[in-house]
Order: sequence, then structure tokens, then C-alpha cells
Amino acid sequence: MLKISPQHVDPMATEVCRILSQAGYQAYIVGGCVRDLLLNVKPKDWDICTDASPDEVMRIFPKTYPTGLQHGTVTVSMGDSKELHYEVTTFRTEGEYSDGRRPDSVQFVKNVEEDLLRRDFTINAIAYDPINDKLVDPFNGQQDLEFKVLRAVGHAVERFTEDGLRIMRAARFAARLNYTIEHTTLTGMAVCSYMLESISKERIKDELCKILQTANPEVGLRILHNVDALEFVIPYLQKTEHEMLMDFKAINKCGGSYETKMAILMFDQGSISSIESTLKIMTFSNDEIKRVLFVLNTLHVFERIYDEHYLDGSLPAWKMRKGLAFIKNNSPYGYSEGLNEFIKFIEAIKLGGMLGDISQSQNELVWGRNELKISGKDLMELGVKQGPEFKRLLDLAYEEILMFPENNTNEYLRKFVQDK
Repeated sequence: MLKISPQHVDPMATEVCRILSQAGYQAYIVGGCVRDLLLNVKPKDWDICTDASPDEVMRIFPKTYPTGLQHGTVTVSMGDSKELHYEVTTFRTEGEYSDGRRPDSVQFVKNVEEDLLRRDFTINAIAYDPINDKLVDPFNGQQDLEFKVLRAVGHAVERFTEDGLRIMRAARFAARLNYTIEHTTLTGMAVCSYMLESISKERIKDELCKILQTANPEVGLRILHNVDALEFVIPYLQKTEHEMLMDFKAINKCGGSYETKMAILMFDQGSISSIESTLKIMTFSNDEIKRVLFVLNTLHVFERIYDEHYLDGSLPAWKMRKGLAFIKNNSPYGYSEGLNEFIKFIEAIKLGGMLGDISQSQNELVWGRNELKISGKDLMELGVKQGPEFKRLLDLAYEEILMFPENNTNEYLRKFVQDK
């Protein structure tokens, strides 16, 4: 059976529990941090629950913040840094979830088991008393962790009706931990998939990105697809079953950023502008959209280069440099990282020929547009009037140094534009 090593518990979280205990109250570490401790993973956050009311918590600790009094939550400060701030929540039961996100009302209770009953999955419904080294696990979450099973607390349909986003959380936990979802829980997800329609697009997008960042995103995406939830997660996705499953496999193999993995899902989904519109609807930020579209646009540039290659019957080195120059001029990451993201993208979608050509060419000297050794000031000194001619001559000069990188000198390019 999995156990918690007390030395792995944050000492200040233990101190919060000790102070509450000395004041005559129950106090437990609870939720995801207990799950992570049992899995021997360092928790990111420490949540504490107690039978002390919010007013009593604020009376006991000298420095607190009333961060969620309506839901029984007080943030206790044990030091100046945010890492020393701990959310302390009074044991509670919850009323109806009319907005599909938050309970309309809460009722404070004195029993930790009643508090655990309101939680989403058994693996998150475990409390730990660090003072007495005691686990409270009324729903056998410890056993589910051991057998790698994800199971809803109580009635699955009720849990997912309370908050439809729990459907995506289930898929994320399964992807992150490589767990199997228990049958009645999976059935409840399918029955309640429509609930995602009422969830804010921001929350859905955040969960999708978290799934894409797990070790096994294919697992989470397959689950969402199997319970008919993907249509609510990614609007306008037009792919056959076979294409979808192939994309999921490609995403699993992709070592790139979550934006590059998103580009795999968006691949062949219409024009760049329509993909951009979809991403905006999904509430991706401008920076995230730039990173998704970057690899797709780069692919289009290289595809045009290859189309010309087939027409000419040859692929000159300078044409490959032209593709690499697009990366250098347009990468939102910088050249090296942008090239690396694009390589990971074409590896995942199995463009082996292109990958081989780029690998052979990636050490070529490639100048970025801003490295061109002639400027508008030079053109004016040569008597060129500002206007379309400026752009034409600078474009010709840039193409020249892509073909012949050694010609990127001010002296050579001044003579070059004079001849043009």
C-alpha cells in the first residue's frame, strides 16, 4: 500500500496544521497534494482543511487574507513569499451548481469525511493529518492510486453535472498518470459531455493545453473523443476517425511545445486565416496563435519550395536557405528554437524527406532580413527615391545573399543595386 513519508511534507504546511490542532481544531492536508505525496511526487500547492470557521482561522493566525470567505477559504501567510501562503478551507458540503462551475451555497460541517464527499475523484478525496501521521480515505483513493484507476467520488453523473470541466480533468489525469478510467465514471463522462457546452472557452482551452503538455496526450485526447466531448473542446474540427487517431499518435510522438502539438490538430483544417479564427474562438492568446501558425506557415513555405523543385528537376541549396530564412525572419522563438520546433513538427507528421533535406542544410549560413548589409539610407545615398523601388531593390539584395551568403557586404550590395 502506498504511504506518505512525513519528511516530504512541507514543514510550514505541517506548522499550520499544528497551530490549528493546538487551538483545539482538526486540520488536514487535502486533495492533490496528498495524491502527489502518495505517488512520491513533490506537490506544487498545499491545501489545508479544518473544522475551524473562517473567522476562527483569521483569529488564530496573525496574518491572513480573506480570499474566498463565501466558500470558507482563508489564505494564511507564514512568511513574505507566495510559497509560504497556504489556503485553509473550512470543512463544507455544497448545494446545487446552477452555473455548472461553482456551488450556489456551501454549508460548513465538522466532519472531514463529509468534506471529502464533495470532491471530484477518489484519488483527490484523501486527507492527511501530518501531526498524527494519519490518512483519512473513505473512498479507497489510495487503492485506486495503487491500481492506476480513476474513479468519480459517489455518483459519476452527479459529479460531472456539478462541473462539466471535470470531464476534461478526468482525461488530463488519465493522460498525466497513464490511468484507466473506471467504467461507470467513463459512462458518466459520456452522458454529461453536453455540459462542456456551458463551460467557458477559457477554462476548456486551459485544460486542453494541460492535456497537450502531459506525457501521454494521446490518452487524454482519445478519451475526450470516445465520450463525444471533443466537438465541444475544438470547434469546427473536420477530420475522419482515422485522421483523428493518426493525429493523436503524432501528438504523442511530438516533443515540441503544446502550440506545436496544437498545430498538428489544426493541420489540414482549412486556410491559415480560418485556423486563426478557430484559435481566437478557443481564446488562445495572440502569442500562442503566432506559435501555432508559425509551424503551419513554415510548412507551406517549404511545400512551395518543393513544388518549384519538382518543376525545375533540382533543389538548389539556396532554395533550402530560403526556407530556413523564413524561419529566421518569422520565428516567435528565435532562429534555433524555431527551427527545432519545426523539425519536431515535421518529424511528428512523418515528412521524412523534408526532414532529411533540412537536417543536411541546417548548418548552412543563412542571413536574416535584419542582417542585410544595405539599408534604405544607402539607397538614398545612391539616389533612389523612397517608394516601391526601395522595397524592390532590398528584396533583390536579400535574395542575392540567400543565393550567395558571402556577398552580404555593404560594398558588394551597393554595387549590386546600382546595377539593378
